[in-house]
Amino acid sequence: MNAGDNHSLERLKKGLYSRTPSAVPPSRAPLSPGASSTREHWEDRERPKTSLNPFLTPSRGKRSHTGLLLLLSGAFFVVSLAVALFVFFGGRNIVSSSQVAFEVHGPSSVDGGQELSLEISIRNDNAAALQLADLLLEYPEGTRSAEDVNVPLPRHRESIGTILPGQEIKKTVRAVLFGESGSTHTIAIELEYRVEGSNAIFVKDTAYEITIGTSPVSITVDSVEELTSGQDTVISVTVASNATAPIEAAMLRLEYPFGFTFTTATPQPSYGNSVFALGTLQPRDKRIVKITGRLEGQDNEERIFRFSAGTANPKDVRTLGTAFLTTTESIVLKRPFIGITLALNGESGKTTVAEGGETVRGDITWTNNLPNQIQEVAIEAKLTGSALDKRSVSVSRGFYRSADSTIVWDKTSDPSLMSVAAGAQGVVSFTFAPLSVGSGGSSLRNPKMILEVSVKGQRLGEDNVPEEVSSFVSREVVVASDLVLSAKALHSTGPFSNTGPLPPKVEQQTTYTIVWSLANGSNALSNVKVSAALPPYMQWSGRVSPGSERITFSEVGGTIVWDVGDLKAGVGFGSPAREAAFQVVLVPSTSQINQIPNLIGPAQAVGDDRFTSTKVEDSAPSLSTRLDNDPSFKNGQETVVQ
Repeated sequence: MNAGDNHSLERLKKGLYSRTPSAVPPSRAPLSPGASSTREHWEDRERPKTSLNPFLTPSRGKRSHTGLLLLLSGAFFVVSLAVALFVFFGGRNIVSSSQVAFEVHGPSSVDGGQELSLEISIRNDNAAALQLADLLLEYPEGTRSAEDVNVPLPRHRESIGTILPGQEIKKTVRAVLFGESGSTHTIAIELEYRVEGSNAIFVKDTAYEITIGTSPVSITVDSVEELTSGQDTVISVTVASNATAPIEAAMLRLEYPFGFTFTTATPQPSYGNSVFALGTLQPRDKRIVKITGRLEGQDNEERIFRFSAGTANPKDVRTLGTAFLTTTESIVLKRPFIGITLALNGESGKTTVAEGGETVRGDITWTNNLPNQIQEVAIEAKLTGSALDKRSVSVSRGFYRSADSTIVWDKTSDPSLMSVAAGAQGVVSFTFAPLSVGSGGSSLRNPKMILEVSVKGQRLGEDNVPEEVSSFVSREVVVASDLVLSAKALHSTGPFSNTGPLPPKVEQQTTYTIVWSLANGSNALSNVKVSAALPPYMQWSGRVSPGSERITFSEVGGTIVWDVGDLKAGVGFGSPAREAAFQVVLVPSTSQINQIPNLIGPAQAVGDDRFTSTKVEDSAPSLSTRLDNDPSFKNGQETVVQ
């Protein structure tokens, strides 16, 4: 910065900060005069023909190129629209299922068990081919193969391939239909195909109805329409042949509803309780099967029975191979006028398991479900079965008639049964027991008892005429088998030659033989095992007799297990018991002087009762050096000495 500039700044500073105004005002440079070109009035002048901005003015060449481009675009749009309209209305590339024609030729009815033949014509009226075409038929239930009537044929799929435009394909399909005479069934027919350029599957479908003329067999069911819950019923089924030729290996199969308990049948079922082999049915021949059982359920519940007749499967004669006809029958359950429940040992199950000699308590609860009184109510409980111990029956407020094993409660033994008001309820009780082992029970096989309870009374009907009302219930009591385990210790006898001193001496070995014996009463048992544990001071010698018995020893816990397996009924009762023996070693210590040590702990036997589907068990106490079962044993030989 030069000196002149500094002087000017100082002068400016004095002017800004001075308290007295300057006497001489600062000089200003005059403005330069100039003439204004602004017009005072608008003047009409011709607009210039050329733009002031040369860049906004297109050239002649560019304008001609743009027009040509617009002309070509319009022509392309017109041509494209014409082609699209031609394709759309001409249908050259459109594939429609409406242009696929189905024709099915066949009979309107066919006899059950006879072959049905259908001729199916498929014509492609599209302008494009149908590719990967498949013919699919869905047959009604029970349809069988025409080549082998034992083979079910629920559906049939056949590959056709490509169907060209205008091409017609004909296919013949065969099947054997079964059903009730006069019934109409529907066969669903579909054509699945694809078109070029698409992965989608297109379907053309139609349906063909066929009526079953006559079935090779007919089924007639005779049963009640309504039934009181808990009451026994008899269903009669008649299977008759409508065929002109013999039907070999005829079979009837039943499917029981929930709540139905099979009791018996005439003739007896061939397999299980629902399959009946009828043999060869000659033309117009018939078979009658009667099934007896008990149906239980709630009020107004419907139970449906299903019956199928046909021929047995040659690969498994226990099953139905070809079902000619299937029909159903329904029974509606109604609440009884007199409700009744039977509880045995506090349980209302259909089957009660008891042990021989064990007392069983029965409680009968009855209820008047009518809106009016019931007069002279009588309750009877009848016990049947060879397993019943008649001397064990006891009754409260009733009478036991031993001649027919029937307990009776009526107005003579219980005055409250003279007249029972609407909605009234009561309970009567009794006890009984099955035979025990040693009193005849062991000689029975699969022993059981049947308890049948009936309640009867009189009510006034709508016309004031007395009519009887009743209710019935029954229960089964099965008797579990008696599994008996015994154990003994020996030294001088048995399958092994034992060594060592008697009485046992401190720190000297003495060997003993342990013998386990099993007896089984009335029912076959399975999965039978006997187990016990050795005390810590005992040793396992490894010797077992007979060698065929599976007896094992585990070092962990010192457990000995005899895996018996199956045990026949009656073993040990009238026939030799099942026995097994093994050897153990005792080396007494000084702490056992003057003591009687145990050789083995308590033994436990368990098994599965096949008849009652329950577990049975028994136990034997521990064994010590006191050899009560050894004929050579003398008192004093059980105590450990120095």
